[in-house]
Amino acid sequence: MDKKPASSLNPYLWGGITFTLGLLFSLLIVQNIRTENHAAIAALAKTEATTLANDIAQRLELYQYGLRSARAQILTKGEGVVTNKDFRNYMESREIDIEFPGARGMGFIRRVPLAQEAEFVAHARATGQADFAIKQLTPHNKERYVIEYIEPLARNIQAVGLDIGSETARRAAADAAMRTGEVRLTAPITLVQATGKSQQSFLILMPIYRTWVTPSTEKERINAAFGWSYAPLIMEEVLAKLAINRNHFHITLTDVTDANHAIPFYSSDENTIANSAKLFPQHTTRTVYGRQWQLDLQVTPQFIKEQHLPKPNNVLLWGLIFSALVSMLVAALCVYIINRQQMINQQARLARQMHLSPPIPMTLS
Repeated sequence: MDKKPASSLNPYLWGGITFTLGLLFSLLIVQNIRTENHAAIAALAKTEATTLANDIAQRLELYQYGLRSARAQILTKGEGVVTNKDFRNYMESREIDIEFPGARGMGFIRRVPLAQEAEFVAHARATGQADFAIKQLTPHNKERYVIEYIEPLARNIQAVGLDIGSETARRAAADAAMRTGEVRLTAPITLVQATGKSQQSFLILMPIYRTWVTPSTEKERINAAFGWSYAPLIMEEVLAKLAINRNHFHITLTDVTDANHAIPFYSSDENTIANSAKLFPQHTTRTVYGRQWQLDLQVTPQFIKEQHLPKPNNVLLWGLIFSALVSMLVAALCVYIINRQQMINQQARLARQMHLSPPIPMTLS
């Protein structure tokens, strides 16, 4: 009986099975590559976000050194002795824009009890500030916190005489610094000398006490404080030289101290962020002089491209080509086996026919 090729050796069937298995295997590899690529880019983005957040926090530390120097100058001269001229001469010995980029200047804010307001204004006018006057952002009946001196004066003239205690965010930061004995930042504000940058600026304040050593209790600190050294900061200028590759990353900074009233105050590229997809967003929070700042970072397609990671579509294409070649090879092998089996069967049939056929008698002529 002839052996028939098994249906399991159908070349179309096994070729199709081989191609399907190859395709599935290729899809698994592609999915794995996509997962690894995603993890790699996310890790790079997280590292960059952490690095930038740390760099920003460290950059803000720079300004406290200027505040310490200004405080030392005021304490050396004496609470009621330092004059506008004294402060100007000292500040002219410093290179504000080089030493403290982003600070519009350095100044001194004095606590002025209501009962001494007229006396204070008269003294300021008598010691070199002929047109000195106290200005308020919102009328109030509390103790005044008045900007007495600030240098360079030319670009800060609008701030002289401002009672920062007349605005909630400024007063809250000044009070917190006085009570804790530590440097404090305001919430995002609009500087009177930079009104075009709404809620993109801050005051950084250091309390000044009548003693060189910070009093140990809050009550003592409140009683001994007579003012603050301070600097107005414009965040765009503070971060201007920060190593942010704007072709690779978009960052935004938001004050989230009040979770119900988050205030964004810096964007590396507002237009791009508004009009592009946010890829691999990362979020990290830092405490910066009493405020909670959140940094949000997204990567750009250009950044992803420059990582030279394996491309899933290319892998899928090569997987399809390889699967097709292997399936054709399997189909060809099936055809070969079938043909070989047919040849063997044919040979077997011929052999049987020869064996069963009677011999042909030979005649002698």
